[in-house]
Amino acid sequence: MATFSSPTFSATRYALARPTYPPTLFNVIYDFHASTGGAKWGTAVDVGCGTGQVTRVLRERFARTIGVDPSEGMVRKAAAAQQGAEGLDWKVGDGEKLADVLGGTEGGVVGNVDLVTAGQAAHWFDHGRVWSELRKVVRPGGTVAYWGYGEALLPSHPATRPLLDAFQRGADWLGPHWEQPGRSIVVSLLDPVPFPAREDGWGEGRRVKFLRPGENGGECDGLLMKREMDWGTFEAYLRTFSAVHTYQEQNAGDQERADGDVVSRFLEELTKETGDVGTLEVAWPLGVMLVKRV
Repeated sequence: MATFSSPTFSATRYALARPTYPPTLFNVIYDFHASTGGAKWGTAVDVGCGTGQVTRVLRERFARTIGVDPSEGMVRKAAAAQQGAEGLDWKVGDGEKLADVLGGTEGGVVGNVDLVTAGQAAHWFDHGRVWSELRKVVRPGGTVAYWGYGEALLPSHPATRPLLDAFQRGADWLGPHWEQPGRSIVVSLLDPVPFPAREDGWGEGRRVKFLRPGENGGECDGLLMKREMDWGTFEAYLRTFSAVHTYQEQNAGDQERADGDVVSRFLEELTKETGDVGTLEVAWPLGVMLVKRV
């Protein structure tokens, strides 16, 4: 993704403010991985690893984990945070060339990977090419897990939904400034992403969604991803949006406006809806794709 590779994009700010994934998500993935029996827990590869949030969690379960990302800045940030950690490796590269990226890795990784993950990354893949690479990389019995989360919600303040929708989608706010088609794919919780063909050596795919209670399609009812944020943290989170970065590149002078930049103007409107509250519960719908190599 071009924005994350930009020299003006802050990997440090991104790492501090983004939401984290709860243990329940990893339990869903691990249960699926173990479901056919004989699952191995040797090597996991995290594609689109960013600053390594998922890669580090996988290392708690797997003997070795490898984070792969096309952004040198992201990989550099991830590696610096884990200097000296055993069983963690980092590679700059794309999922579309994954076998080559891993080909020089010590220990014969290609064809012996037990789990490949892509958290908030698969919506950028060229899926025909990536599934072909994963077929080379993942051992029989191994698992591929993709997941993506949608637009932020404030469940305790349902009246804010129209304003949040307008900020994230509206033509006068961030709507035109997301990179497409990736944004539309991830807010659809990866529904447009195809599973690989079974005749190519894959099992039946499974989708799991964590949605607001009452919404159709949620295998596990209830929003899984939640984070309590003070206003400063919420503002920092909004400023990690690639669309904010692009908006300000394309709207010269936005950061010098007397009424504040695009994020400050939105927060001014939002506080009119929420009232004087010290913290916000922020939540995100989440979609997961799971499939096994056979």
